[in-house]
Amino acid sequence: MRSTETKIRKVIIARLDSGEDLFDALTTLVKEYYVVSGHFQVMGALSRGRVGVYENGKYEWMEHRGSLEISSCVGNVAVKEGQPLVHCHAVLNDQNGKLIAGHVDKGCIVEPTAEIHIIVHDGEVTRKLDEPSGLWKLNL
Repeated sequence: MRSTETKIRKVIIARLDSGEDLFDALTTLVKEYYVVSGHFQVMGALSRGRVGVYENGKYEWMEHRGSLEISSCVGNVAVKEGQPLVHCHAVLNDQNGKLIAGHVDKGCIVEPTAEIHIIVHDGEVTRKLDEPSGLWKLNL
């Protein structure tokens, strides 16, 4: 295990409206506020959810259209190759209780709203390519 210690520098709060892409909005926020280390949570709902599961060196994507509640959505921000990278996972449920969960990428469309709280850390955390897995892991 590797670890580090940091302090909270600031908190960013944002509201997304209908039609916005959740992943794009998170990426825009971290660039706009110069976030190079942090974590976040999201609450709200979607009209389309797209999440992936990493298997055999690539993501397998699942998509659901229709009303989805964001039951849980958390992630972090670190720097990959000089740019802030949003790493986000979500658990989404429909009106029948069916769940889809996994890694969030473009394609999760907000409907009617989503609320984001980003906790910005002091300092910078980076990611480094781990050759055996092919993943960009936290460089601690």
